[in-house]
Amino acid sequence: MSKDFYREVDPSTDKLIVDKDIDSLQKQPEKLTSFIHDQRLKIANGVQSTKDNVDKIKNDYTQAEQRLNNKVTSVYADDRNKLGLGVASVVVAMMTGSIMTRRSGFSLRLTTPLLLGIFTGIYVFPRTSNNICDKIYDYELKHLPVLAKKQREIKGELTEGLEDCRDFSKKCRKLINEWF
Repeated sequence: MSKDFYREVDPSTDKLIVDKDIDSLQKQPEKLTSFIHDQRLKIANGVQSTKDNVDKIKNDYTQAEQRLNNKVTSVYADDRNKLGLGVASVVVAMMTGSIMTRRSGFSLRLTTPLLLGIFTGIYVFPRTSNNICDKIYDYELKHLPVLAKKQREIKGELTEGLEDCRDFSKKCRKLINEWF
């Protein structure tokens, strides 16, 4: 009857305890057991490193998804019930622009659907479009301060021109009301 293999392992060296009286065929094959042990360790380490890499990639993806979700949530401010209708309106406007410029030049076929889609989006999602413009302006302030300064100057001049137009129309309205 054979001896129990698992009870004859020396705990300090992880090698089988071999009785000197046993036949040479039953002696411990030290090279084979050490090779198998090393290969098992390599496989276990490879599996562990693969698991760690997959976990890292999964965590990075989850963090990126949360950042994107937070950005979209911070930008979208309009009524959620009108989201589907608004997106459908933007798509229809872009398709209309594409149909309108079917026989035109390439630049017109490219810009008209985009412009119609953008203007429809601004009309349908006013608060969201304002939030997007604010985010773009914050980005410009951080990375392109000269451009942001020029935009502020142009906006100031346009606002001043708008006020002048309003004053002129009030004066014209007042003059017309006095005549009649």
